[in-house]
Amino acid sequence: MTKDYQILFNKRLCVLLMTYSLLCCQSVLASSAKVDVTNFRHQIEYFTENLPPYNMSNIFDQPTGYNTDVVVEMLKIVNPELSVDDIYVVPWARAYSRVLQPSSYAALYSMVRTKEREKFFKWVGPLTKSRNSLIVLKGNPKHVKKTPSGKFLPFYRYGAVYDDIGASLLQSDEIPQSSITFSFGFKKLLKLLQIGQIDCISYNPTVAKWLIKGYGLNKETFAIIEEQEVGEHYIAFNLNIPDEVITKHQEALNSIKQNKEFMDKLQKRWGESIDW
Repeated sequence: MTKDYQILFNKRLCVLLMTYSLLCCQSVLASSAKVDVTNFRHQIEYFTENLPPYNMSNIFDQPTGYNTDVVVEMLKIVNPELSVDDIYVVPWARAYSRVLQPSSYAALYSMVRTKEREKFFKWVGPLTKSRNSLIVLKGNPKHVKKTPSGKFLPFYRYGAVYDDIGASLLQSDEIPQSSITFSFGFKKLLKLLQIGQIDCISYNPTVAKWLIKGYGLNKETFAIIEEQEVGEHYIAFNLNIPDEVITKHQEALNSIKQNKEFMDKLQKRWGESIDW
């Protein structure tokens, strides 16, 4: 092989290799961008938190609760291979962060849909109504209250769970960060309230009652004041998930909610502890 021929051969080989690499890259990008609407099992992670009676873990460490029962039935319609085992109950802040990640295929349910959160997620719902309140010590010794228009006052010491709607409401009323103690869990906030490090907790009253009972605490120690409706619980999906996937979930949820027999059984099971 002459020197000139060797040079020509090497050039042609380089061109072929570059062309092959480009085609491979295009193929990988195309396949990663495409989502199979009929098969979600390995593409979407479904998360929720411990928020009884809407969602929680049972004694077998399986997700349960009013909203969970609805979501499980919805998933069966979306993909018959999906089940309660495809739902993960994790701390709220961890799940919230996961669903916000740009590259994730994840969903988090029992999130209150607000105008502040609207642009960060794609939404399926609603599931149930949501309320917020202030939890104080019995007798309200710090005389905690809101303004007549329902706004939080800046001179109290508040407790809130990270990224929870109770925290969002405080921030939207421009309560200074220095006046809010954040925690990853409600139980720690109750302890801080009992030892006088905070004056009140901004939290869902229905969930608060369930958790106080579950922790084995005396309910007479606390009082719930300033209750208000703050929106509805939805399933929040990562923005990376295609609209046709969102639509299929919404259609499945709509069919479940129209099933009167199923919804009646659900109400009987969970009683009147849910805001309908």
